[in-house]
Amino acid sequence: MVFEKLSNSIACYIAQTLKYDKDKKEVIAYGAYILLDTVLSLSMVLIFGALLGVFIESLVVSFSAAILRKTSGGAHSTTPLRCASIGAVVAVGFALIIKSIKPLLGIWQTIMYFIVTFVISFVIIKKLAPKDSPNKPIVKEEKIKELKAKSVRTLCIYGIICIAILLINFNMRTTDYLYYALLICAGYTWQAFTLTSIGHKTVEKMELPFRYINYIGGGKQ
Repeated sequence: MVFEKLSNSIACYIAQTLKYDKDKKEVIAYGAYILLDTVLSLSMVLIFGALLGVFIESLVVSFSAAILRKTSGGAHSTTPLRCASIGAVVAVGFALIIKSIKPLLGIWQTIMYFIVTFVISFVIIKKLAPKDSPNKPIVKEEKIKELKAKSVRTLCIYGIICIAILLINFNMRTTDYLYYALLICAGYTWQAFTLTSIGHKTVEKMELPFRYINYIGGGKQ
């Protein structure tokens, strides 16, 4: 894979320059891989979000999902570019949908939407998180409990942020900020969805077109 080769090349160069041993080189390679993956994912969201007029909105959805994903895990694509592409499609797609219904937003509809999505996401995360990668399974019970607790904590923080937004709108008798509560809800709900078997199948289906487009994360990447 391109990312693995590039991250290994970066690690080899740094290790040789600083005369690091093999263990430190592997740590650098892993860090480089994560950095490259993050830059790619963020770049695709920024580009497509800007082109479709939902720059900020898509970032809110993307970050809401990405932060929770760090501890909860979820469905994985076969290559980083496919994963980044699917992430961009999801973030921008939700942003476009929520932007289109913005004129219809009301405080009580948003409250109901928040309650339903939060409860469903909480139940899923409590039951299924963390969802590890087949290549890097989590076997230690302590680590599983730690990641589950962090995932629940992250979701609760999102809940507090959304409640704060709702209270601000309720007290100010405005709907200007309800938009952002919906974007946050969309992000964490999608991430919770990817923990389920249906979520995994959905991601697999979304990955199918890439089998026929080699220059976008094809099998030879």
